[in-house]
Amino acid sequence: MSVRYFLATTALEEFWDTTRPMLFLGEWCRRFQRRHVWEPLGAEVCPSVWQDPTQAHVGYQVAMAAYEHLLPIVAAELNRFHQVNHGLRYWRIVIGPWLLHYTHILYDRYTSLKAALSHAGEVDTLVLDESCFVTPRDTLDLAQRAGTDLYNLQLYSRILQALGRDFPTKRMVVDPPALPGQSKPGLKARLLELLTGGSRARAPIVLYNSYFSTWHGLRIQVRSGFRVQAIDRQYQAEAHAPDAEKRRNFRPSNEGGDAFMDLVLRLLPMDVPTCFIEGFQALGERGAPEQHGVPRVILAANPWYYDETFKRWAAECQERGARLGGIQHGGNYGSLQNLYSLDHETAIVDDYFTWGWSGEDPRYIPFYAPKLVASGEPAQGRPANSGILLGLTSMPRYLVTFPFTPDAYSQYLRWLQRFYAGLRHKTDLRIRRHFEDFGWDLAARFQEDCPDAMSDSWQVTFRDSLRNCRLYVCDHLSTTFIEALAMDKPTVLFWDPEANALTSEAQPYYDQLRQVGILHDSPEAAAAMVDRVYEDVEAWWGAAARQAAVREFLHHFGRTSPDALDQWVRKLKGMATQENQVHGAV
Repeated sequence: MSVRYFLATTALEEFWDTTRPMLFLGEWCRRFQRRHVWEPLGAEVCPSVWQDPTQAHVGYQVAMAAYEHLLPIVAAELNRFHQVNHGLRYWRIVIGPWLLHYTHILYDRYTSLKAALSHAGEVDTLVLDESCFVTPRDTLDLAQRAGTDLYNLQLYSRILQALGRDFPTKRMVVDPPALPGQSKPGLKARLLELLTGGSRARAPIVLYNSYFSTWHGLRIQVRSGFRVQAIDRQYQAEAHAPDAEKRRNFRPSNEGGDAFMDLVLRLLPMDVPTCFIEGFQALGERGAPEQHGVPRVILAANPWYYDETFKRWAAECQERGARLGGIQHGGNYGSLQNLYSLDHETAIVDDYFTWGWSGEDPRYIPFYAPKLVASGEPAQGRPANSGILLGLTSMPRYLVTFPFTPDAYSQYLRWLQRFYAGLRHKTDLRIRRHFEDFGWDLAARFQEDCPDAMSDSWQVTFRDSLRNCRLYVCDHLSTTFIEALAMDKPTVLFWDPEANALTSEAQPYYDQLRQVGILHDSPEAAAAMVDRVYEDVEAWWGAAARQAAVREFLHHFGRTSPDALDQWVRKLKGMATQENQVHGAV
């Protein structure tokens, strides 16, 4: 007789039946600090659909195709529901980030469940009672909840129900994830607002959350003759209770879709954030209080995702003739393949300022990185500096967007163990964990796996911590290693090349870093390099070939200059006087 398993879908032990042969849906079910509970069970873990990194990229393509199919359907229904007539580009700006996250999340949960049911046959499980279901407040709320066990239990429960599976239910109510409050401007920001208060209606360019510091934003305003208004704020959508009656009237229909898209549209009416249904009118009435009228250009870095007030205002301005510009805000842009944020941002803007790379899109403008404007002061060369700083990253235990999978992060943690095991200078190592743990129990892991390493405090800024080390080691492809290179800090890099597939344009520049011993494809090779150069790292770092490779890399992926701020002022003043052009993207 075949075994009938109990399927545990999350790490919530209240929804496990440990008296039965158990099957875990994924590694996210097994919390590190709860090993004493799950190890004795000897339970099997379902084979991951995304264990092969190439499959994660396939998942990205499928999820993005589904998103593009669903976007006009949901946009048309929102136009009908709210009795408005906005174009597709408007809705891509307003709801695109939420629908993109939602589609990626559901595709992963749906695919994983289907694979588990195929692998195990008939199973039993406990699902969340629908009286405990929640509707996200906004896009940020969805992104935060998608990393929690309880919300994922809700998703798995609803998918199983949609698949026609009937299982016993159980109630569980916990506090929702903490949402950041509306940011309050500091002294410099208040000074900035005071200085520009009388010129808001006349400023042809709005520079919104651009990754320039508040001080640099103020200098840009003044030196542009107030033709640029710099804003550094984040607005949170107001809370609204879901209205079941209203949502019964929200009925997007699917034509020509597949089973997955049918599933999305079946679940979606309850899951659309309240800011787009119940709070949509209030969101429009609130507007963007710092800016009155329609500017010529709106230029922004990262508020395109979670600032619902900004997104709606920007979307309305572009329909009235404003030109939208994006600014790169992460070090992996232009380097990694299948980066959803780059795809989304370039789909909604007319111009896109990169940190130096050009790509094939004529909208790309290689320019100076706002985040690196303050990186002109060299960080190395002081003999008192000591220690090896290792900067880490983190990601949710549940997939939020492809191709960044929990499998890849589990592999990442194994590589960290291998680096530490191969390092002789263990007592010189200082580990700077990411401030988000996401339930990986990283402090406990590192205490066990890296017992001789010190822990770096988040009370110290990254730049200060970087200045006070002799050598920086980075084990992931993101922003921090580019900051280190821009500060001329001796740096050793390593990561799994299979999990970090590069664009064809980026490949030669990373190959140059490999050739001069900065980038390594295994943790053992990186550890050996650190041990070899640590005692005289300045001589190693100062070699002509190495410095040339770093300069060439930064020119394309972290461009900066002592006169970078002057260059930005000249560029923005020129944009303020150009004839406006409306981009025809959707």
